[in-house]
Amino acid sequence: MALSEELEKMRDDFRKRCGEFTDFQQKHGFYFNEERKYKDALILKAKEILDATDGNKPENVGLQFFDLVKSANFVGWRAFDAIAKGGANAKQEVSLALGEMLLSKEPPEVVAARAADRVHPILSSGLGGAAAFGMVRTLVTSALALAMPDKAITIKTRFMQRAARQLTGSPYFKSAIMSADEYKAFLELAFNIKAELAKWEWKPLDLWDVQGFLWVVTNYGAKETGTKGNNEIGSGVDPKPTPPRRPLNLILYGPPGTGKTWATTRKAVEICKGTGQSDRDDDRQKVMTAYKALVTAGRVVFTTFHQSFGYEEFVEGLRPVTNSESQASSGFRLEPCKGIFRAICEKAAKEPNLPFVLIIDEINRANVSKVLGELITLLEPDKRLGEVNELQVILPYSRESFGVPNNLYLIGTMNTADRSIALLDTALRRRFEFEEMMPDYTPLDRTVGVIHLGKLLKGINQRVAWLFDRDHQIGHSYFIHVKTLEDLDEVMRGKVIPLLTDSNSLSR
Repeated sequence: MALSEELEKMRDDFRKRCGEFTDFQQKHGFYFNEERKYKDALILKAKEILDATDGNKPENVGLQFFDLVKSANFVGWRAFDAIAKGGANAKQEVSLALGEMLLSKEPPEVVAARAADRVHPILSSGLGGAAAFGMVRTLVTSALALAMPDKAITIKTRFMQRAARQLTGSPYFKSAIMSADEYKAFLELAFNIKAELAKWEWKPLDLWDVQGFLWVVTNYGAKETGTKGNNEIGSGVDPKPTPPRRPLNLILYGPPGTGKTWATTRKAVEICKGTGQSDRDDDRQKVMTAYKALVTAGRVVFTTFHQSFGYEEFVEGLRPVTNSESQASSGFRLEPCKGIFRAICEKAAKEPNLPFVLIIDEINRANVSKVLGELITLLEPDKRLGEVNELQVILPYSRESFGVPNNLYLIGTMNTADRSIALLDTALRRRFEFEEMMPDYTPLDRTVGVIHLGKLLKGINQRVAWLFDRDHQIGHSYFIHVKTLEDLDEVMRGKVIPLLTDSNSLSR
């Protein structure tokens, strides 16, 4: 069957999962929110890295892309853990291989294969000699695709292999280190797919839209194919359709006023309802109604971290209890009292078929390592209750066994004007996925008097990023409700100028 005919079948599946989709240039809806928005931010960051290099320091470029790919979670944590086991030399060699690949003028397939050949022995060594073909393939191609989105595509082997079989009847990747020929062949397939998407007037921006299209139709509801993978860990056939992938531990980070707290509300509803919601203004009331119902039902809990917040409030602690309800003066005793986290974990464990969400606003304001204590390891997806590497600990006060259920989602927010991600505890960073939220000028595409709000805010932020850094930019939410010049004057005097003053004082 011709490629175009198979793609038309995929097109129907794609539309079922992305109901509001019109084309890839659309800036709202399930596909944009789940697949494209965060990639745009990564591509922009990649461009900034490459624009800032003098071309003579490939190791520095590679190190920045190493961290960029790691933050995006394209590659599982085991790959970076394997590199870490090799120490500073291993990370340096991987960074050098990535940097030389990214700065080379040779064809993508040539430089990708060369980098894979250099990186694989390092990962394999960290894995005790086990093969790491899929990890290396994803690591190398993800960095390359961020650097040149029009020329390279990232490869998640299991899903791309499934897509290739469906489209062409043949697998593209062998159980071996990626070669230039196999990557070139898949690139040719990707360009053909992009051409078909363009014929449908879907307006693909680059090969990331090809990757997103294939990812949606193979990952969000994969069908049984009766075929097996390529002997890599985790390859094979999904026994049943899988829901949209959502990270169990997520931190939304960015400058103040970018809508992070509102985004946690929307994401909590999406998780609990099992659907994708539009983030357009006309859906806000519907989302808030659903959110309040979930809070009332105990399936969503909201808390805010602060400097005095500790393990006792979050997990469990000792609280004074009087010996007699009628005579408070008769003395008291200390008894273990459940904290916010333990309480929702117990609720989630009792209803394993329902998702629960704990939202932690301003997560970086507390000493997170102190608040979580020994439980930080239990947050890892494979250490959750019911998973293959399930772990439980004995709590220090109640002496009871405790584990984190696999239907509990943690969503945190982090204001980068207060604290950079780089300053977070390494153990915390490894266990959370991060989604950047930067100022969005689209909602401000209007004029108040003679002043265009979007252009005003963009001009301010360009100046802030140039003079200080991008983490101290001003969020769009400060201007959302500006209707008159008087409103604008109030926002500038009462909110924007104090933020700019504070940023200036911090930079001295």
